[in-house]
Amino acid sequence: MRPILADSSWYIWHETLELAWQLDRQGRVLPIQDIHIAACALSIDAVVLTHDAHFREIPGVDATGRIF
Repeated sequence: MRPILADSSWYIWHETLELAWQLDRQGRVLPIQDIHIAACALSIDAVVLTHDAHFREIPGVDATGRIF
């Protein structure tokens, strides 16, 4: 089985910046690398495996610290 890779194209960077702007308007200032990972995950409907609590603050991101 081949892994699914998220493309980090200009479109994803545009989505990253849009998401960062939306979060900032809500008073949430998060590291840009976390927002970019979230944008990549959202683009391919992926789950983010992490213990970083920042991902729970990003709407639409499915983040977990456990593999079931």
